[in-house]
Amino acid sequence: MRALYRSLSSGGVGLFESPTAKRGGGVSGDSDSDAELLLAEPGPALVDALGSDSDGDDTLQPGIDLNVKKTQVIFCSRTHSQLSQVVGELVRTRFADSLSLVPLGSRAALCINDEVRRSADAALINERCMELQKPSGGGKRDADGRVTRRRAAKCPALARAGRAAAALRDAILARPLDIEDLASLGQRRGVCPYYASRDAVPAADIVLGPYSSLLLEVMMIEICMSLDAVNSAHSAHVSKEQAAAAARQLVQYLARYRGRLGPGSCLALQQLLLFARALDVAMTAGVGKPPQVLTLNQFTFDAGLEGVNVYHLLRTCADTKLVFKVAGLAKTLASRESEQGDALATRAAAAPSDASMAPLNALLSLLRGLRDADEDGRVIVEAESAKYCLLNPGKHFAKAWLSSGGGGVAVLSQARCVILASGTLSPLGPVLSLFPDVPDTEIHRFSCGHVVGRDRLLALALAQAPTGADLDFRFSKRDAVDVVRGLGQLLCNVVSIVPGGTVVFFPSYQYLHQVVDRPMPLPCGPLRRCRRQTRPRPPAGGRRRGPRALLLAVVGGRLAEGINFGDELGRCVVMVGLPYPSPSDPELVERLRFLDRAAGQGASRDHYNDLCMRAVNQSIGRAIRHTRDYAAVLLLDTRYVQGLRGGAASHAVAKLPGWIKPSVEVVGDGKFGPAFARLVSFFKDTGQASATKGSAEPQTDGLAAVKG
Repeated sequence: MRALYRSLSSGGVGLFESPTAKRGGGVSGDSDSDAELLLAEPGPALVDALGSDSDGDDTLQPGIDLNVKKTQVIFCSRTHSQLSQVVGELVRTRFADSLSLVPLGSRAALCINDEVRRSADAALINERCMELQKPSGGGKRDADGRVTRRRAAKCPALARAGRAAAALRDAILARPLDIEDLASLGQRRGVCPYYASRDAVPAADIVLGPYSSLLLEVMMIEICMSLDAVNSAHSAHVSKEQAAAAARQLVQYLARYRGRLGPGSCLALQQLLLFARALDVAMTAGVGKPPQVLTLNQFTFDAGLEGVNVYHLLRTCADTKLVFKVAGLAKTLASRESEQGDALATRAAAAPSDASMAPLNALLSLLRGLRDADEDGRVIVEAESAKYCLLNPGKHFAKAWLSSGGGGVAVLSQARCVILASGTLSPLGPVLSLFPDVPDTEIHRFSCGHVVGRDRLLALALAQAPTGADLDFRFSKRDAVDVVRGLGQLLCNVVSIVPGGTVVFFPSYQYLHQVVDRPMPLPCGPLRRCRRQTRPRPPAGGRRRGPRALLLAVVGGRLAEGINFGDELGRCVVMVGLPYPSPSDPELVERLRFLDRAAGQGASRDHYNDLCMRAVNQSIGRAIRHTRDYAAVLLLDTRYVQGLRGGAASHAVAKLPGWIKPSVEVVGDGKFGPAFARLVSFFKDTGQASATKGSAEPQTDGLAAVKG
């Protein structure tokens, strides 16, 4: 916390890495002294979160005072659940009654209008919400027939003024609330909690908000940091079916309303139709050919968009709500063509469905990528899809724009300090690339060791299976029968002595299925012993222990980040191989070429190793979650052993996190027998293992795969 305070005081960028805090992963301060140290700074400090959780319009409405200047901490995290943990920690301190906290969430999390919440996609919820805010037609007219007073917005929960709205804002500021509490409070009072929380932001001391990506193009209003995010184009993807569907919808809309459209809207529709047809033609031409990588200028000329003002086109689509209107007509026509002509189908036609709006949303996402500089992006065209690839995320991160009179001011220069805190930041290469223009003297790095002692953490690098086969999981050798057989036997032996859950991370889904589903004429005894549900029985201390279990996961998947495998859930984490991404991936190839051009030869190799070891570090950090926890980590590959001894792969293995390096051991030249004995000894020394003499002896009858 003292290092964090110094970083906040001096400004710049702070990179804080802590594998496990007192009550979970990440950097946190959960005592009164820590909170006082953080909040009692002498001067103004602002921690900018740089993020948003939605792809829609989250602006503060007119009438909100933006001139409030006060010290604020903007705390951003990956999920609502993590932000709820922050609220819980604040409630435990004596500052809970003196600090005002406002949680910001997406419309999907906070909307209380059942009609809007029926949509499954967040972007569709945003569109529908904005549509309901428009004043309905009619209202009072003067003698000449002109509308003098429009009817109110159609959403009954949208109260922007009055006692009900003020009461909800005061209730939000009165005590710390998490997202669930905020939604429940708004539901009980019948007032929209989404906008009520944003109205309360200027008076808050702490603002909590999740982000969907650090690469979002963010527009932020003054110091209160209300977010108005548009779709991110760094990973825009359009399928051939979406391009064809978008073209059909645009043709239908033009045929129906061409005579009633203004010249601007008509031109925008024709340009979108041109873009959709060009994409469809490009994908059709790519059938049977390798992926085609195009620069932004090449793609623009090939698509016939060289005369199109992309900025003006996107602005017209946003101002006129073209996507919603076109999708609405498509839904109506589809309902009329169906055999269901009852009232239910008529009501369903009133609101565009997810499927009707998805093609146009995907089309606009790809179109937004064309605004980047030619050297910063590529478009990859394949037979079934077209994808935009952002090569330089640093520009998008550093140049999020403030909406100040149409001008742009980099957010990094507005914030006093930007803090990135995580349980796993190393290797820092990908993180540092987000700050290309920040001097190294203004980047403060902090990394601490694990909260557990070395006697409660064991990391073993193995090069040999119990069958004697080399654990070589390079792509060209990992499918060998002896490698797969040896891996299965090793997992069976490990599960038999681990007092709890074992989590195994594979480098890819493809290899996981190859190992698990590969048919082999092997004895079924080890498989039965591995799968057997042992009856829980309390050890000598009286604490009950659950059955052993095996969970198979994939590096970079949903279970590799953010999941708590503490205590019995994860007594052992097994890493199978080094999960290097495919070197033939066209997106990765272009990114590596860009790095070599921008930073010189060798930058691509470092980045390639960073991608691999970042995934490894995220996965092995799932186990130990608090001071009384303990676990073992098994690194299965000959390259781990060679790298730890300074041989091949040393550049990659050197990027293991600092908290695990002192605990990594190579026992008996990486052979399974000595390593297995060390593993048994570790669990016995912790006082938790209850392996019998028979289960603690390595088995030698092969096993091809274990389905956990």
